[in-house]
Amino acid sequence: MSVLDLAEWIAGAVAFHPFICDILAFDLTPCDLTFPARLRNRRTAQAIMNLHPEHAKEELDGVVTMLNLVLAEECLLYSKTRNCYWNSCGAPTPPVRELLGQQYDRLSDIIDHVTDRLRSKGAQALGTLSEFVQYARLGERPGEGPTPARMIAHLLDDQEAISRALRGDLAVCAEEFKDAGTCEFLSGLVAEHERMARTLRAQLQNS
Repeated sequence: MSVLDLAEWIAGAVAFHPFICDILAFDLTPCDLTFPARLRNRRTAQAIMNLHPEHAKEELDGVVTMLNLVLAEECLLYSKTRNCYWNSCGAPTPPVRELLGQQYDRLSDIIDHVTDRLRSKGAQALGTLSEFVQYARLGERPGEGPTPARMIAHLLDDQEAISRALRGDLAVCAEEFKDAGTCEFLSGLVAEHERMARTLRAQLQNS
């Protein structure tokens, strides 16, 4: 895999939401959440590649970049789940609050596991809110105060989106990077998010 191919793949990994696109004046075309959807903007790819210039191997650069994008995604979903717990419009029932509390606790554990995986690669994890927003593939809904049922639906959409993205990451990791350990790790994350999605779906059907 050439450096150019890797740069194009990394560019395809990042889908900025419109607000960020406007700020950075990037000319980005729409893309799905799965790898390796391709974008034309090379500055985006180079910015992510430069996160860890000390790593010489292209495969390691790719795995580190992938894990940092996963980390951004998990941190944004954690924040959105917390926001729903705090600010849903109308009082959520105790079972809903308990469910949301369980999910953000589990997301907190996942975030720690992703950063542990990054450190095992000798890499530094993203650590600022601006980076999480910049590189996450999920969108946000600022100012919206949904009902408990609607907030569950939003979180279910996000869980399903992350599961799809992770399955794409897993395929790239297996085919391009040949990293069996990270493949196993990503497979575990897919299972976790599918489990959380099933719980949200059941709650939504019973509400």
